[in-house]
Amino acid sequence: MDRRCFIGGMGSLVAVGALGACANTPPPAVFPELTWGYLPPIKLRVDDVQVFNSYQAPGIAPFVDHAFPTPPARAAFRWASDRLQAGTSNSGNIARATVLDGRVEEIRLETQGGIVGALKKEQSERYDGILSMRVEIFTAAGGSETVEVTVQRSQTVSEGLSVTERRQIWFEYTEAMMVEFNTRMEEEIRRRMRGYLMV
Repeated sequence: MDRRCFIGGMGSLVAVGALGACANTPPPAVFPELTWGYLPPIKLRVDDVQVFNSYQAPGIAPFVDHAFPTPPARAAFRWASDRLQAGTSNSGNIARATVLDGRVEEIRLETQGGIVGALKKEQSERYDGILSMRVEIFTAAGGSETVEVTVQRSQTVSEGLSVTERRQIWFEYTEAMMVEFNTRMEEEIRRRMRGYLMV
């Protein structure tokens, strides 16, 4: 049963008012999934690419990444799944990508009170985030190569945001963080793992 607008056992006037309230409630914003399938895959001389997430979101204040439409850790996991590709079938090499961190902390900022504060919108929160991933290649001969990339992002927001506006900012925050992550991780892989890249 859909309980969002269920009316039962009420007088007609109350029911009409309740239905009107349901009609005026905007549906929750739907955000697109962040994917990287449109970019060329990074083909590695490995037989298999394994992707893991070792980061566990705290899920409590002051951390808020678990509430993001797309948490940074999930976006990074999807990045590795989309972009890293096994290019051989008998090399004996294995690639492993592990999300190490994806936290975002909400910091309350001091705002000016009183009449002066009421007349202007101030920056009320700052979001400090960190995203980290390690990519490793293990060879059949027992060798290994490792690349690790960490990106950080800080952004302030103004007071009085609606839930929808804040979630939009969170989505764009993850998107911007992933643009930097994508560039830096690809650069590091191409620089440090050149011998394992397939043209």
